[in-house]
Formats: sequence, structure tokens, C-alpha cells
Amino acid sequence: MKNWTIQLTNDDYFKMSSPRPQERPEINHMQTIKNKKNRLFANRDLSSTEQFLIAKYYIYPGDSSELLSNPQKFGINRIQQYSTHFEESLYLYSNDELKFIQLMNATKESLIQFEKQKQNLSICRFVKELYLSPHNKFKDLGYWELNRTKNIFFQLKKGSVKTLEYDELNQENELIEYLTICQPEFGVEPNGLLFNEDLQKNYVIRLLASVFKDIFLVVNEPTNRVVSIVTTL
Repeated sequence: MKNWTIQLTNDDYFKMSSPRPQERPEINHMQTIKNKKNRLFANRDLSSTEQFLIAKYYIYPGDSSELLSNPQKFGINRIQQYSTHFEESLYLYSNDELKFIQLMNATKESLIQFEKQKQNLSICRFVKELYLSPHNKFKDLGYWELNRTKNIFFQLKKGSVKTLEYDELNQENELIEYLTICQPEFGVEPNGLLFNEDLQKNYVIRLLASVFKDIFLVVNEPTNRVVSIVTTL
């Protein structure tokens, strides 16, 4: 255990990192929309938020989805821009009020654009350090395969991580707004992050520590790999 973390039991981790069931609204209506590819966005670089949304499908290929909370607060038009990078959107309603939008299956074109920006070294620092680690050989093991072996749970001690400076936070404004509004219960499976002293200085951890109340780590003990990062506001 590092002196900047607190080791948790399994029960404490799930109790502290998971929202209370009564906080989740009951969904009673759903609408699936086939997304149209917007040519206005076809020939420009992906923003940092778009890179973040697409990156995990680039690293972990396969059908999957992204659940966005508070779509009205963040802005439907902004989410519709992001949705052009996905095949379908699922609108989830509770008592006729739109509660979530689920983006499903990244498009081939957007994955190609992500690859181009990776080759051009124009991937933002947050996404690069989260998914494009030099230790990305771990990608071949797969998150779920690692989860079959022993995992241990940690919480970062408050004040133990140097947060980003004001100018750095300002440059990440769109991404931070997206994370705090659309993913207030943020959880992500990084690619190749190792549980060592360098992690305390990692840009991803520093950004998350700047805007979220608590940060939890799930570490695969045999490989020392961070297989999950979970935050709460």
C-alpha cells in the first residue's frame, strides 16, 4: 500500500463508490435513434471529449455503450454532436422526462479519425495517459480476464495528489464539464496504468482529483495493474 492511499475491504469499496439505489430514477420509456453522420464534423479533429468517448472502443474493440446523465443540463445539441460518432442513441425517460442518453457502438469513421490523430500525436494528454500508456501490452490480457484474479481496492487520501493549476483546468473545461455533468459517477478501465509512485503524478489522476470528491482504484494484485478508476462528486 502507498502512503497516499487507504486500502479498503470489498464491502467498503462497493458501499463508498456506488450510488444509493434510490438515487436512480425508474426508466419507463425508451426511444432508439439511428444517428446520422454529420459531414460538418467529418473533416476536423476530434475534441478532447470526443477522443475520450471514442478511445475505449479503439483500445477495447467490440460492441459497447456510453451512458450520459443529465442530458438537458449539459445540452441536447452538444450530445447530438457527440452522437454522430456512434451508430445509435437510446433516449431513456422517467415520467416523460429525459434522464439519460446512451450512445452505442462507435462508428468506423470515428475510430479511423482517432487513429489518424494518434499517428499525428494530437491526442489530448488526458486520453493519452489514460489509454495509450507505454505499458499497453496489458491490453491483450483484457479487463474482464484480469478481474477473474485477485483485485484489491484503494481510496486516494484527500490532499495527497497535486491538483492541476488554473490554466491547466481552463484548457480542459469542456472535458471537465462533460465528466461532472454527464458522468458524475465516473468509472473507467484504463489501459496499462500501474499502481506505483508515478501514478500519484499521473495527469489523469491529477485532473480527477481536481474536480471529484473521492477517487477509488481497483488494482489487480498479480500484475499491479490499475484495472478500474471510480470517482464520486
